[in-house]
Amino acid sequence: MGYSTNRPIIQIDNKELSSQMAETEQEVIKNKPILEQTLNSDEVDVFLVYGQSNARGYAGNTVGDPKFKTPNVTIWNGTTTIPLTNYMPTQNGGTSTGGAWVAFANEYARLTGRNAIIANCAKGSQSIEDLQKGAANTNFSGLVSWHDGVVSHITGLGKTVGKVTMLFCQGEANSADVADTNGYLLNINQLWTDIKTDIDIELFANYTVGSYNDYRKLYAQVIQSNQREFSKNNADVITSFEDIQSLAANGMKVDGVHLNQVGYNYMGEQSVQPIVSTLFTDSAFEQSQLIKKQGVINLDASQEWKMYGAWVTTTNFLPLTTASRATSNIVATSIEVDHVAITLSDKIDYILSANATMLSVDSNISKLETGGISIKPIFDKNIYQTVDAEGRTVVKLYFVANLTVRAKMATQVIDTALQGSTLVNNVSATWGTGLVTITHPSTQRLLQANSRESVAPYVVSCTSGRTSSTVKAWDLAGVPSNIEVGINIDEIIISPATLPTGLELMFEVIGAKKRDF
Repeated sequence: MGYSTNRPIIQIDNKELSSQMAETEQEVIKNKPILEQTLNSDEVDVFLVYGQSNARGYAGNTVGDPKFKTPNVTIWNGTTTIPLTNYMPTQNGGTSTGGAWVAFANEYARLTGRNAIIANCAKGSQSIEDLQKGAANTNFSGLVSWHDGVVSHITGLGKTVGKVTMLFCQGEANSADVADTNGYLLNINQLWTDIKTDIDIELFANYTVGSYNDYRKLYAQVIQSNQREFSKNNADVITSFEDIQSLAANGMKVDGVHLNQVGYNYMGEQSVQPIVSTLFTDSAFEQSQLIKKQGVINLDASQEWKMYGAWVTTTNFLPLTTASRATSNIVATSIEVDHVAITLSDKIDYILSANATMLSVDSNISKLETGGISIKPIFDKNIYQTVDAEGRTVVKLYFVANLTVRAKMATQVIDTALQGSTLVNNVSATWGTGLVTITHPSTQRLLQANSRESVAPYVVSCTSGRTSSTVKAWDLAGVPSNIEVGINIDEIIISPATLPTGLELMFEVIGAKKRDF
């Protein structure tokens, strides 16, 4: 393969000549297929595009369609092959208005020098359920039909079918409702199983779903997590592209969820190397693909860390997804009897950090500090092993307050006059000589008691329980004495259903998953 340069080769000295020879060698290498040893002119590779709108291509005819289109790759139109185009016919989704696959084809031909046919079987607005075998549509059956047509076309030319790869980009349709995310991992596994049953195929290349810029972003994160898990769990599945959700900030979207042509060019070109590495070079697969499967952040080799968090209000504890309120990897929240259950997008092995904070505005403070009682949110960091039906971790968020009471053993009276909270309605006592047993709301902490008598020293002890605690008092001679004691009942659990509504709350959990070696 030739090269060109605008710089005349004039030998000035050996250093200059060496520099020019190095530049020449670099240009030759740059324009030479890096896997030319795999080139077989009798083999034709097949790429089956499947999924929804970003797979089909919805660039809205925006500018940026690559001028050069490699002759190595052609498009299947259902009957025969046609020259490469971004405005490609699809199996049942109409003609694309621009997409990722010209840039993909150009890069694939540059890296491998191989011939290929792309068959686009994607359709807009399709859920993972719509793409399943047996669904009441022609998605799956059309995929198989177009694959068989391409194979017949290749063999009819006297050539051999080479590598067959699925280019899959889907998930936005399942982002509209959290209920649709619950079975996503199961569904995508079943889809791949059925595809491999009906099609002789080698690789599933997944393009991690993008995010709408509204409440659906919350659920897209769950789908992304499921797709990464799908890649990790299957040797014949890779994550070929993970940047769709980040392209809006770089001016590469045409609307809330679809890319413009420049964005699709980036998506197509960047996704090729992982696929090529997996199909043809084992060493490259080991070096680059395992990183792409597991992530790119440098972490302790035995752990994966992730942050989960949301802003909610005490009205319903549903995550806020307005532009000023970030939500990350939260599947669901629900109000239970004594806590709020928060379902994370993954199963984590242990919690590294868990914090919750009420928004400190005047309206919140006045509602939360009635009668001297200050309510605060806390996580029970010891209770994180609960999982939902999908195996995802459920953490528990409690709301607690500290209460101080005076127990007068001589007159058998509990004095709570200093605090007008309704919490005191749940505090009662039984009495004995030098003894009081306090029954109180469930608490997260051990009780503390001290003598309030100043005329003589006394010994006070406290035996604490979750809902009942006993305080005893003696004089220095060891005789039970009826004295007045102060009792601190800290972190009494308050039912979230009884909280004032409309208060804003932010919580965050940092969790870690152990990896098996």
